[in-house]
Amino acid sequence: GKSVATMETAVNVFTLFCFLQLWFVSLASENPEVTLSTGRVQGQKLVSAANRTYYSFLGIPYAQPPIGYFRFKAPRPPKSWNGTLEAFHIPPACSQPWRVVEFPERYSEDCLYVNVFTPYLKPPQDKPMPVMVWIHGGKDYQGSGTPYKYGPDFLVTADVIVVTFNYRLGIFGYLNTNSKSAQGNAAAKDKVALLRWVQKEISHFGGDPKFVTIFGGSSGGQDVNCLYISPMAKGLFHRAISQSSAYCGMTYHITAEGSYLENVNPGLRLAERLGCSSSDPEEAVAFLRNITAQVLAERQQDVFIPGLRESTNPFLVSVEEDHGEEIFMSRPPEEALRTSQSTVPYILGFNNAEGKMDVVQPEVNPTQFSEFEKHIASYLPKNILENFSKTEIDKI
Repeated sequence: GKSVATMETAVNVFTLFCFLQLWFVSLASENPEVTLSTGRVQGQKLVSAANRTYYSFLGIPYAQPPIGYFRFKAPRPPKSWNGTLEAFHIPPACSQPWRVVEFPERYSEDCLYVNVFTPYLKPPQDKPMPVMVWIHGGKDYQGSGTPYKYGPDFLVTADVIVVTFNYRLGIFGYLNTNSKSAQGNAAAKDKVALLRWVQKEISHFGGDPKFVTIFGGSSGGQDVNCLYISPMAKGLFHRAISQSSAYCGMTYHITAEGSYLENVNPGLRLAERLGCSSSDPEEAVAFLRNITAQVLAERQQDVFIPGLRESTNPFLVSVEEDHGEEIFMSRPPEEALRTSQSTVPYILGFNNAEGKMDVVQPEVNPTQFSEFEKHIASYLPKNILENFSKTEIDKI
């Protein structure tokens, strides 16, 4: 009797051990791990709308948090971590003024994170998969790379790795005071940092670092155009798709001294409105660094340029002078385009008459919309009209 009971206990313990082993193996298969240069990452096994299995890795840091002294400055490489990073949760969106109510999100300055979606961790026939990096729109002051809005379901079905990410927005990403503290284009440099991260790490997800396509819509498409002509981004991507965008600088180009719309630096103007008594750029930036992110995100709208439908964000890509950081844009984009020798395949696309929606809404004010159609040339930026004769403008 006693020996039989002991044997039954041993069998039960062994059975339980085997069950736990199988359970842990099953759990591991559902939550695969990848080893990056900065540490291990655990993702999730998911199923797409087309019933296709893929692997999701959310919220991997591609740069250090741009907080404190590093607000407004170029991104720094990510730090390594101990243990395994659980990449299960959507990272916070970067600080911004308006809330996208249909896609509720958290907001933070600590927002430089990347999401990777891959159909395989070990590709069939060991052939690395093409990679598509999505740059979200939002007029460069709102939005995020959340998979709630930009999911990978369609592209992973085509055996493509999808990468989405957050980058700094508005004043946090584009303040340029022509000084060491705010050289400019921090958000553009975030995008370069992300592409460098892709080159370094995407092979661990089964991706081909030599087959990277960048694509974006609206202001994200404009960012594609800017990356296309920036020497800083050379060699980091191999195809480009710009959807429904303005040309880099054609509409939103500003300089350190001010925007083409107003001969004043919007950052210095905002500092003054918030109570800064100094016009010195370094002191103004130090003042702005001490404003809380939430207040700065909201109050930046005080210096937006008034428009018919909504105000225009003046914090965008600008020409930089050398203050110790790597330069993203050293001369006006129009000049860079004229001398560009890029051979990267490039697609640019628009929908018919889509620009009307950003000028005035006909359903809100049909009279104003009719006036817009009659006098469309008067709504165009001066730096566009300079390229046309009076006869050509009259035809518009």
